[in-house]
Amino acid sequence: MDDRLTAFEARLARLEDTVETLRHEVVRLRDSATGPGGIPRATEREAATAAAGESKPDLQAILAMAGRLLLAMGGGFLLRAATEAGVLPQAGGVALGLVYAGAWVAAAHRPTAGPLAATFHAGAAAATGFPLVWEATLRFRVFGPWAAAGALALLTGVALWVAWHRRRQGVAWVLAVAACATCIALTAGTGKVVPFGIVLIALGTVTLWMGYSLDWVGLRWPVAVVVNVVVSALTVRAFSQHPAEPVGVTLAMQGFLAVAYLGSIGIRTLVKRRNVVPFEVVQTLAVLVVGVAGAVAVAIRTGATAWAVGILCLATGATAYGTGFQFMRREPVLTRNVYYYTSLALAFLLAGTSLAWSGTTSALAWMALSLGAAVWWLRTSRSVLLIHAAVYLAAAMVGTGLFGFGLQTIFARAPEPWGALPWSRLALLATATAVAAVVSRAHQAELRMNVAPRVALVLALLWTGVALAVGAAAPVVAARVPGAFDPGALAALRTTVLSVAALAVAWVGRRPASAEWSWFVYPLLIVGGLRMVLMDLAVSSPANLFVAFAAYGTALMLAPRLKGRRVSAAAS
Repeated sequence: MDDRLTAFEARLARLEDTVETLRHEVVRLRDSATGPGGIPRATEREAATAAAGESKPDLQAILAMAGRLLLAMGGGFLLRAATEAGVLPQAGGVALGLVYAGAWVAAAHRPTAGPLAATFHAGAAAATGFPLVWEATLRFRVFGPWAAAGALALLTGVALWVAWHRRRQGVAWVLAVAACATCIALTAGTGKVVPFGIVLIALGTVTLWMGYSLDWVGLRWPVAVVVNVVVSALTVRAFSQHPAEPVGVTLAMQGFLAVAYLGSIGIRTLVKRRNVVPFEVVQTLAVLVVGVAGAVAVAIRTGATAWAVGILCLATGATAYGTGFQFMRREPVLTRNVYYYTSLALAFLLAGTSLAWSGTTSALAWMALSLGAAVWWLRTSRSVLLIHAAVYLAAAMVGTGLFGFGLQTIFARAPEPWGALPWSRLALLATATAVAAVVSRAHQAELRMNVAPRVALVLALLWTGVALAVGAAAPVVAARVPGAFDPGALAALRTTVLSVAALAVAWVGRRPASAEWSWFVYPLLIVGGLRMVLMDLAVSSPANLFVAFAAYGTALMLAPRLKGRRVSAAAS
């Protein structure tokens, strides 16, 4: 009896498990067939399809909106006709027309207006308001340039607020493009750039922040192009014989452009901790060319404000470097910001030193910056810093006139030897040597990642060393007798210096940390051989040719052998 009861209880337990399993399966099937609220999913799909069909504009809706747009334009023409006929005074007609355009902006703001309707209402506001401002300025003479700019700013600002508030991207596009076109037309008609340039820079800033906040990234591109063109036109006008705007106004506009865009980019990257995007990089380059380089050119032309602009650029560059430091230390993920701010600092410091100090002082500053960038690179392993070291060194070579001096000492036909070498060029040689020594102390992995700037640094050092060696030895070798100059001795000196340089780079390039030096062995031998054949043979005596051939032959024998020998990393 107990066995039968136990078997019955086991069957009952299995039956309960089966029922529970079936219940769970029924619930799962019901949930898959219905939505969260118990509505069948087929019904949900039908509702979504219907909603999509309702939101998609059909031909009838588009034609209706186009008809409404034409009626709006007809109302604008009616107000114009009443003003021309004298029914309305000119000022009253213009004011009523602006109110009429504002009414269409208000219509775009209505909650019931969909995206299509809001865009057409914005088109009606643009088609009635902006031509009215143009006619009120150039035909009726009701507005001056500043009043016209104020009316444009008011109408555009309200419309963009509507677009921002209602999330209507079409409204923003219509009004921004129409405002840019109207500003260009009024600038050409009135000859005044500053009022409408201010409106355009403000509009560019607003569209930039629309891209940040609403992800409307396309609108900021055409507006930025128009802004850059207008400020460029203002800069070009400053170089005319009788500029229409004072120099201070031009510099203020260029500064306004830089502050508006670079300040906005700084707020986004510093406060919101975001990496720079392609638009910010492109527009920063445009601002550096149009705003900063334009201001530098205007300041150099006038001279009076060059020092002040230079100090401002130096302060901005130092701040940008400090910001790059912070991103290196605290935000290693935001790598693009490091490159962005350090590059910005490079541009501002180059411009600032050129304006704030004389040529020799600027060159000394660039030498110090080059050495500092190399040391900083050795500590942080940031490739961009080694590039900065090479750029600063190249700038110092330009500032000391060493590029032209090198061409003169190595290749030009000199009727007489050069004078004493300026101490700034000797300082440049010492700086280039120090930078090369700092670079050679880096690890092998770091060196492999920075080939191009290392090659540039070696080339700068070679150019400086060869030019100064020829320039220093020429008065002794080629002008041993006062008043007499031997071009053959100078030619032999040049060939000898190039041969010694080939041996030197082959010897230094034996170390793994200085492998890039050996890459210049054959270029130096080729240049020396061509120069000897094309120039030395024409002006040299047999004695001078003996010296030149002996030096060059020795370099041909020894330099490739030295280049082929490598010192191990442990030994070096």
